[in-house]
Formats: sequence, C-alpha cells, structure tokens
Amino acid sequence: HPGGSYWSDLRKQHGYQDPHNFKVWCLGNEMDGPWQIGHKTAEEYGRLAVETAKVMRGLDPSIELVACGSSHSKMPTFPEWERTVLEHSYEAVDYISLHQYFGNPEKDTANYLAKSLDMDQFIRTVIATCDYVKAKKRSKKTIHLSFDEWNVWYHSHAQDRQLEPWSVAPPQLEDVYNFEDALLVGCMLITFLKHADRVKMACMAQLVNVIAPIMTENGGEAWKQTIYYPYLHASKYGRGVALQPIIHSPKYDSKDFTDVPY
Repeated sequence: HPGGSYWSDLRKQHGYQDPHNFKVWCLGNEMDGPWQIGHKTAEEYGRLAVETAKVMRGLDPSIELVACGSSHSKMPTFPEWERTVLEHSYEAVDYISLHQYFGNPEKDTANYLAKSLDMDQFIRTVIATCDYVKAKKRSKKTIHLSFDEWNVWYHSHAQDRQLEPWSVAPPQLEDVYNFEDALLVGCMLITFLKHADRVKMACMAQLVNVIAPIMTENGGEAWKQTIYYPYLHASKYGRGVALQPIIHSPKYDSKDFTDVPY
C-alpha cells in the first residue's frame, strides 16, 4: 500500500518510501502442526485461507498465494489435509506448500541416500491429490507446488536440547554438514528438476547459520558448507529447459526402500 494507512506509514518511518511489492504470499505456515501458534484443523484452515485470499486479492489482484500443505509427509493427517484444504480454497490459491527435512541419526548411508525417493513419492502424492480436487471441481485450473522448506537437519538436535529457553541469539540449529549430506541434497535438487512441471518454487528456507549452506563466526568470518556446492551447481546449471531422462541402472534394497537406483 503506497501510504496513508498505519502500516504503510510505519514502513515510511523506517526509511522505505515505496511498498516492497511482494507478489507471492504464503497463507500461514505449517498450520497442520500442533506445535504452531494458530494451529487449525484442515476444515478451519481451509475456510480461513479462502477468506484471507479474498481480502488480499481485493487489495492486489496480481499476487500469487500459497496454501499450507502438510508440514511433512509423515504427518498423520497427510494427504487428507491437502484434499480438505483444497476443497475450500482451490480457486483462491495458486500453490500448495510442502516441507521435508531428512537426517541420518542411525548412520545408515545406503538408506539415507535413498531418502530422496521418499521426497519423490511425497511430491507425486500431493500432485495426485491436487488433480483429484481439480477433477472433482471440474476446474480448468492447475495447482502448482511450492516446496518452501527442505534440507538435511539432524546434526544439531543434541546440542539444541541444551540451550537455555528464551536466550538471546542462541547458536541454534547449527548443523555442520558432511559429504554424505551434500550427496542427499544433490539428489533432492535433482528430484525438484524431475518435477519442474509442477514444483514451481523450492526454497532452502534458511541460508546462513541455521541448518544452512553458509556459516559465519563472530568477527566477520564466513565459510561454505558441503551442501553449498550442490545448491551452487543447481543454480548455475539447472536453468532453462528441464529434461526428463529415462535411466536404467543397477538397484539395491535398504532398510526402508526397495529398488533404489544407484
């Protein structure tokens, strides 16, 4: 908003004369999660999302809106959450969100590196759910996916449990990554490319210090982690037209997965 309202005038007081002009908005975050303040059932959230979308589009019809999908694929409400939310909001939103973090606390490399297959199935299930609602509503509109949180996250769990609650700027979620993690991040990036027809956004939600590819030290020093490099390569080379390769390779079985392609 250009000016004349409480919030726009507050923005100007902080030195920003013009609106920031954000065009993509997420209608909440992980609203299926009981850990969230504002947690709702799928029915409650779906109704709130569509009414919120009406107000936001009334102010700016050009924005794009993301409905909250499941916080991760192991949520007990998945994928019924997606179906219910989209039953309410299908025509009001453009995307539905997905979140997924992986870890290897059991130190099982073969199983860990296969976890991108779990991510692939997550994406396929959400696409199928979106398309079911599309068919049920006889809609011509296609909902796309916003995979707006993803990464490896498990190294810092033990130290985070030792942090004093409500302390100021604690060194929280500071995973230090290894080569194995970089391989899985690379596989996750390839999974996004394989689904580029529907996954139109994919955000590594934290870029510095917090489960991040870049770390800093007090005094100004910064350094790159192993997971920085597959992210760099995807940014540099993963542009243009995404090809869908059909690859035949030897396979193996792991604790949780069968027919994992090498």
